[in-house]
Amino acid sequence: LVDLIDDAITNSRYKFGEKGIVLDTDIAEDNLPIEADPEAIQQVINQLIQNAYLVSPNDGSVRVVARHEASVPIPSNNGHSEIIRDVVYVAISDEGGGVPPEELKRVFSGLYRADSPLIAGIGETGAGMSIARALIEAHGGKIWIESTQGVGNTFKFILPSTHPYTKTNVPAEAAKAE
Repeated sequence: LVDLIDDAITNSRYKFGEKGIVLDTDIAEDNLPIEADPEAIQQVINQLIQNAYLVSPNDGSVRVVARHEASVPIPSNNGHSEIIRDVVYVAISDEGGGVPPEELKRVFSGLYRADSPLIAGIGETGAGMSIARALIEAHGGKIWIESTQGVGNTFKFILPSTHPYTKTNVPAEAAKAE
């Protein structure tokens, strides 16, 4: 995953530089192993970074965070959080002013129409984010947005980790019984 993030950042640096946008990274480990189609996950990362570029003001900043997490609370539709364990966590934050609360449901909407107006606070109609959600969910992950009106957005996603210490070991009693 780290290589995919590095590739997306490397490919974006020039255009970010043209707008004076600082790309800040906080990648906690050299290796964040996931079992996934690299092209699909690259598409998601590119989409989120492209969106951050589109909405960020000149001389703004975009932050990319990636790390292994033992547990992450995921917001659910009923207002509660679900705890997901042993994941690779990625967050991409922008300073694009945020998405109005009434537009948040459209961000990942698959109900794209060509005449749909752009969603305020993200640089598109939601079609690209809908694809990103489908790709992340197809890999057993979750994707969501946290938005602060007047400040910006943080798009977050998690994927199951294949880190060796997250694997469940067979209990000693079961191993002896075989």
